[in-house]
Amino acid sequence: MFSGGYVGVDVFFVISGYLITSIIVKELNRNAFSFKDFYVRRARRILPALSVVVLATTIGAVCILDPSALRAYGKSLIGNGFFVSNYTFYKEAGYFSGPAEYIPLLHTWSLALEEQFYLFFPPILWAIWVIKKSVAQTVLAGLLFVSIGLAHYGSIHWPNASFYLLHARAWELLVGSFLALNADRMAEFCRRLSGISAFLCGLGLVAVIGSFILFEPDTRHPSLYTLFPVVGTAFILAFGVKQMVVARLLSLNFLVVIGRISYSMYLWHVPIFALMLNYYLGAKQDGVLQWIGVIFALSWLSWRYVETPFRTRAFPSSAVLLSAFAVLVAMIATGLALKTTDGWPQRFDMPSQLEKSFARTPKHAEGGVACFKAVEAHMPLEPCRFGVVNQKLDYLVLGDSHAFSALHAVQSYVRGRNLSGAAITIPACMPLVDATVMGRTKPDQNCEWFNRRFLDFVEASEVRNVVLIARWWHYFGGAAQLIDARTGQSSLSTEEEKKLFAVRLRETLAALQSLGTKVYILRPIPEFSHSARQVYSALYRPFSSMPSDAQLNEALNAFAISRSDYLSGRRPVDNLLEELAESGLARLIDPLPALCDAAHCQMGSASQSWYFDDDHLSMVGADRLIPQISAAFDVDEKN
Repeated sequence: MFSGGYVGVDVFFVISGYLITSIIVKELNRNAFSFKDFYVRRARRILPALSVVVLATTIGAVCILDPSALRAYGKSLIGNGFFVSNYTFYKEAGYFSGPAEYIPLLHTWSLALEEQFYLFFPPILWAIWVIKKSVAQTVLAGLLFVSIGLAHYGSIHWPNASFYLLHARAWELLVGSFLALNADRMAEFCRRLSGISAFLCGLGLVAVIGSFILFEPDTRHPSLYTLFPVVGTAFILAFGVKQMVVARLLSLNFLVVIGRISYSMYLWHVPIFALMLNYYLGAKQDGVLQWIGVIFALSWLSWRYVETPFRTRAFPSSAVLLSAFAVLVAMIATGLALKTTDGWPQRFDMPSQLEKSFARTPKHAEGGVACFKAVEAHMPLEPCRFGVVNQKLDYLVLGDSHAFSALHAVQSYVRGRNLSGAAITIPACMPLVDATVMGRTKPDQNCEWFNRRFLDFVEASEVRNVVLIARWWHYFGGAAQLIDARTGQSSLSTEEEKKLFAVRLRETLAALQSLGTKVYILRPIPEFSHSARQVYSALYRPFSSMPSDAQLNEALNAFAISRSDYLSGRRPVDNLLEELAESGLARLIDPLPALCDAAHCQMGSASQSWYFDDDHLSMVGADRLIPQISAAFDVDEKN
């Protein structure tokens, strides 16, 4: 509904820090604080509703999600069991992760982060109270400013880590804690200066609402910009006394009810919408309002019959702790089962020919060296060999995961003609001299090392032909953050990245040509909005009837992309590649005839998938490239 709806988490963190710190401070002042009682209260508050939602979501996930998605869901269950799901999603973010709205338990990252905060914060506050109570505000202010500094710096240099991890979010909870420590001063301020208080409270409400409306998905967050919703929430809490208009507005009955069931709403809304999107594969559906009604109903039921009894009835603390332990162990065990079974593919009654067609190129070729692996900086490049291995290299494949996915076509050509081949393919790294990409928190040193050393390997091995394959558009002003390894310059604009890419690719091709090597480049392959496994699995879900070829073709056509859209999408990088080819620096191989007809590009046929996911070819798909690759290579082999 709002582009900045994600700031609701920031509002929640401030309120949480305020409420929980208020309780701790009151008990510390009465010498009544108990760590056991505190964590039992947290267990009563968090786990009953969470366990019900996770159970229901797991049943839905088993019935709906494809194997790769269910395996990822299992990993999120493990993360939830240890309250580290924020770290789980941080690790999974980016390269092979799907759209966020399809992940049923993605929202639990904030719950995990909150619990991590309350694992460390009470002991710190207790120690301050015991040693020197008067320095509490100074210490918290120091921690707050360190955290916000890390958040803003991280939003520029490692945004995923800053979004998901505690170091860059703690300040939001600490703002609430700081308010709790100054509650009496704020009350006195409101009593004496009610007019100013009313203005500040209204200003806070404007800041929060404005953040919901004006923040965009690409707004740096959390960062100094996040001060708007955080300070706005703090102003409402600090200056919103009951007599004020804002306070009376927030005290309306329906808002009070929403406040009561807010935790259950938080738990239910993401799984329901995520499972619905997975079931319909993102197709627009009528009845969204009905689903919102379902969320409200489930939230009220779980608040009334799950949350309330555990929070108000006299369940012994030992029983609560034992139940909490059992729930967390069950989450971890279920997650491990789904992960180790690779998402339980046996749920789908899929024909064996179709099931096998999702397989990728085997990771190991002759000699046992992995063809797709992370290159380690300052270690020799070690290619995987295939074909005749005791002679000089005829063909060397260099590139990223797209190179690995297409590798089987080159292997088939080399083996069929008794030639010698090798490959060095690494994750998320394009083969460009003196360039690298941004890793999770810093420039990818392994990618930089690979790009500094592959020319040495080509020269030492006297390679006749080099085949460059990569997700070219991804690096040419796309999603990857390109870095000039020669100067160390990062944070480039899109146009600067495109210019750097063009310069480095031209230098790479010229350097390879100077070594007497012929260079081939595979143009970008079509990419889809959903993974092939996801589309095919939707037709073979548990409890569904066997689809006909007509139904399969209808589904494939629904998710095909038009030939014209594919060509226009790759046009910017195509223009560059064609310019380089016309300069005699490389020869281009076009996958279009293998994967597209006159009107559309497909992810497969009724009996076989040509893709492993949404943008990586399966081995079957790679085989379809053999005619194009053979035609290109044969011209030079005959000459």
